[in-house]
Amino acid sequence: MGALLIGVSALFIYVRVRQGRMRAGFVLVGALISLILVSAAYLPANTLYQRMGSEKRKEFHPYLQLAPPAGPQAQKRAGVIRVVCLGGSTTEFTDSSGLGWPERVQLLLDKQDSRVEMVNFGRQWYTTLHVLHFYETTVRLYKPDVVIVMEAVNDLLQNADFSYFSTGPFREDYGHFLGPVARLITAPDLISAAPRIARQFWYAPNREVVNTDSFPGLSPYQRNVRTLASLVRADGARMILMTQPYLEKPVMTAKERASLIMLNREALGPHHRWSLATAVSAFRQYNDVLRDTARDLDALLIDLEAHTPKTLEYIYDDVHYTDKGFLLVSGLVAEGLKSSGLLTVGPVPDAESKE
Repeated sequence: MGALLIGVSALFIYVRVRQGRMRAGFVLVGALISLILVSAAYLPANTLYQRMGSEKRKEFHPYLQLAPPAGPQAQKRAGVIRVVCLGGSTTEFTDSSGLGWPERVQLLLDKQDSRVEMVNFGRQWYTTLHVLHFYETTVRLYKPDVVIVMEAVNDLLQNADFSYFSTGPFREDYGHFLGPVARLITAPDLISAAPRIARQFWYAPNREVVNTDSFPGLSPYQRNVRTLASLVRADGARMILMTQPYLEKPVMTAKERASLIMLNREALGPHHRWSLATAVSAFRQYNDVLRDTARDLDALLIDLEAHTPKTLEYIYDDVHYTDKGFLLVSGLVAEGLKSSGLLTVGPVPDAESKE
């Protein structure tokens, strides 16, 4: 479109010059001045853009896409029960007061038992594969007594292999999915980023709506959770799995539909997009797999999804909580922990592996 506008403008000027209504010298001088001004503006703008990109690169990690969060001192105080919380942005993000649900659970438990230490190791974009890698290389060094895992949305997005974040057909090792790294690869400088930025403001191509009930990512998702569970058990810790609350439902208001980041931005590519029915089915199947896995592993399950209303009062986009949602989720987790019997440090009971 930009090339078309330049071409039309050039043709217009050419016709005006040939008609004698515009002086060729004036056009040349004007073009030269415009080129100088654009060049003068571009150089500092591009320098600023690349400097911002350089600062952004510090957030990235060569294996985990985004650098993992920092943790507390690895050495625990005597008698402390360390509860490590793993997952994506729905574990990492905080409410308007700067508290995530793990921090809110800490406050609730402190009223009865100050020995519990909640550690928030959630990181946006992390799938179960990221969590598995992060646990093996880092988290187990913190010697947690209890490990809470909640993650579904980032894993199910791997199935949208047509999206702007993907590079090809689905792979069970998630190697097709660039995730946030795509932003570094596709826009190294201002000149390459400008067309993409401009398209976001005016270009909305018609996309084929994808309706599917089949998600190849369910198998590696379950495998990752089971492998993580085996590592946690081998380290003498206890495992808690939590289902993922979500807003998608068969019938949604226009305001609810407009709030969906996954359907409107992430499960979206140049030619395809997921239907609402596909997203509803995906969330349901991923949570059902987690429920089945918890049952097979004899792990405690806190079924957050079953107790979180699918309304904008509790969830402001696909999966992220409002302040009221944070209060609800933290209360459910605190009650689940207190009633589980896991806040007493002791040996992990032997259980036959069902893997």
